[in-house]
Amino acid sequence: MLGGSATTWCTPGHTLITFPDSIRSVLDHGHEIVGRRPRGYRSPSWDFSDATLGILEEFEFAWDSSLMGRDFTPYRPRPVVVHREEPNEFGPPSPVLELPVSWYMDDVPALDHVPGLLAGLMSTEGVFARWRDTFDYAYENEPSGNIRSQSVTTAPN
Repeated sequence: MLGGSATTWCTPGHTLITFPDSIRSVLDHGHEIVGRRPRGYRSPSWDFSDATLGILEEFEFAWDSSLMGRDFTPYRPRPVVVHREEPNEFGPPSPVLELPVSWYMDDVPALDHVPGLLAGLMSTEGVFARWRDTFDYAYENEPSGNIRSQSVTTAPN
C-alpha cells in the first residue's frame, strides 16, 4: 500500500500479460486492478467526448478519471447543452464520480520530447519533486489536509 492507502490501477491487458509477476505484487500489496467488469474508466489521452458521460452512466460505471474540473477533490460532472445565442444549460450532477487528472501530474509533458511541442527530457528526480510539491501544497492548503484525490498518470513507455 502507498502510505497505508489502497489504490486502483487502470492497467492495460498488454501489461497484465507481459508483466504477470509485477501485477501479482500489486495485488498482493492490497491494491485493486480494474478487473472483469470495470467500475471505472479513464479515456485514452483524456479524450472525453460529448457522449462519454452518458455512456458511462448507461453502463453504470461508478467513477471516471479523465476530466480536470478540480485539483484535489472528486466531483460529479454535469452534462452541458451548449447554445450559441444564449447561456449553456447544465444538467444535474452525474452519478459517475470524477477523480480529476492534471497534466502537471502526468509524466508525458515532463519526460517525452516531441519537437516543436514538448521539451520533455526532465530528470526523473525533477518529475518526482513536481509530484511531491503538488502533494505538499494540497496537504498544507486543503481543509484539514484532506486530499481526496491526486491522480498520477504514467505512460506505458
